[in-house]
Amino acid sequence: MPSPDRPTRKLAAIMFTDIAGYTELSARDEEGAFALIEKQRKILKPIVSEFSGEWLKEMGDGLLLSFPSSKQAVNCAIKIQHTVKEIDELNLRIGSHQGDILEKDGDVFGDDVNVAARIEPISAIGGIAVSEKVVMDLMSSPEFTFKFLGLPELKGIKQQVKIFALSSHSMPLPNFNLSSLKNSDLKPKKLIQMISIFVTVIISALIFYSYPYIMPLLGNDKYSSLKIDELIIKTEKKIDVASYLLALNHGIEKKLKDNGRIRLLEIQESKIIFPFKTSRYLLLNSIVIDKGDIVDVSFTLYSPDGSIFDKYEREFSDSKLKHVINTLIEVIPVWTLKTMATKGSIEASSISESNQYDYPIEYYELLALLSSHENNDIQNAIIKLEEIDIIDNSSWIDLMTAEAYTIGYINNNATSYLNMAKDKLNTNDFTDPVDIGYEWYIKSLINYSNDNIEQALISVNKSIKADKTEKRYREFHHKIRSIKLNRMASNDS
Repeated sequence: MPSPDRPTRKLAAIMFTDIAGYTELSARDEEGAFALIEKQRKILKPIVSEFSGEWLKEMGDGLLLSFPSSKQAVNCAIKIQHTVKEIDELNLRIGSHQGDILEKDGDVFGDDVNVAARIEPISAIGGIAVSEKVVMDLMSSPEFTFKFLGLPELKGIKQQVKIFALSSHSMPLPNFNLSSLKNSDLKPKKLIQMISIFVTVIISALIFYSYPYIMPLLGNDKYSSLKIDELIIKTEKKIDVASYLLALNHGIEKKLKDNGRIRLLEIQESKIIFPFKTSRYLLLNSIVIDKGDIVDVSFTLYSPDGSIFDKYEREFSDSKLKHVINTLIEVIPVWTLKTMATKGSIEASSISESNQYDYPIEYYELLALLSSHENNDIQNAIIKLEEIDIIDNSSWIDLMTAEAYTIGYINNNATSYLNMAKDKLNTNDFTDPVDIGYEWYIKSLINYSNDNIEQALISVNKSIKADKTEKRYREFHHKIRSIKLNRMASNDS
C-alpha cells in the first residue's frame, strides 16, 4: 500500500484545453471574459464526467483533465468541440497525450503532463491534436483517422514526440506542417538558406553602421518585451517538481498575457539577429529552493547585456511549496510590471490605465494568502499584517486586515471576527479613490457574508466606481449579480 504522503503512479490520458483569443477578449470585455470561464465550466464539467474524466485544474482559461484511456479522452474532446462549436467566443484548442503520471492531492506530475501541455497550442482552433501514443492506442478503432503534423521541438521536453491532428469527426486541421526535415529535404533548401543568411548579414551590417541614427526613431529606451528564460525548482523532498514548474511557467505567462502591457516572447530568437532586437527585451530567470522548513525564492530580470535589471528575493517560512507557487503566480507578474515601470522601461501611465498597482508587493503576497480561504493562511495573514503595521501605518494594512477578518468570519461564523473587520473600517477615514474602492469592496463582502445580496450589489457597484482598475471587484460584482438573477428566476418560476 503506497504511503499517503507519496504520489501514486499510474497510466492515464492527459488533456489540456485553452480558449483561443481569450487574452484579447479579456482586454476588450473583462466581464464577458469572466462570464465565458463560468460558461465553459458549466458546459464542460458534465461532458468530462460522462467520459469518466477528472477535472484536475483550471489555469485561467485553460483546463487540465485526466482520463482512464486515450479513447475516452478523444471521445470527450470530440463531444466538447461539437458542443462549443456554436457558442460565441468559446473557441477551444485541445491537446492530448497518454503516458505515465504521478498523482497526489488531486494534481498530476511528470514529463508526460508537460508533453500534453505543449501539444495543445499546436491544435487548430476547434480541433484536436494528439501524440503518437494516443494514435497507437486507437489503431483498433477505425472510426478515428489522423493526419501527421510533424516532429517538432517541444519547449522543455527532451523526448521526441510525433504530433497528429484528428482528421475525422469533422475536426478542422492546422494550416501548417511541423514535419521534421529529412536528409532528402535538405539539398533543395540549402541554396535558399545560404541566400537568406547572406541577405541577413548584409542587412545587419547596414543597420549596424546606421545604428546611432535608427535607435532614436525606434524608441529603444523602453523595454516592451519579456522572455521567460529558465525557471528552476529544487527540493530536498523526493517529489516530482515537473507539475509545479508547469504551473509556475504557465501561470506567469497567463497573467502577463492577460495584462497585455508587456509583449511576451515565446518563440526562439534567430541566431543572427539585428542589433536593435538584442536590446528590446528582458530575460526573466528564477530559482525556487524548497528546504522543508523554508522556501527560498529568487527571480531575476536580466538586461540584454547580461547585467541585472532587477531582482525579487523572498524567504517563505512554514509554507508548502504548492502555496508558494500559487503566491508567485500572483506576485511575479505584478512585480515585473512595477519594476519595469519604475525603472522607465515601460510607460507607468500605460499600466495604470487598466491595472491597479498602487499598493506595495507585500500586499499582493498577502492577497495570495487570503485567496486560499484556509483558516491557517488567514491567521498567518493577520499576524503578518500586524507585524507590518508596527513599522508602517499605510492605509492598505487596515483595509487588508478588515478583509482577512471578514473572510475569517465567512469561514467560521465568528462574530468577533466580523466586529474586528467593522472596527478597522469605522476607525479610518479613507480619502484616496483606490482605498475607497477597497473599503466598499470589503463592505460588499460583509453584506454577502450576511446574505444581504441587494446591499452587497450596491456596495460593490460603489467599489468599481471608485476604482475601475481592480479586476477582483468586477469579478465579485459578476458573482453577486449572478446570485441575484438566479434568485429572481427562482422566485418567478
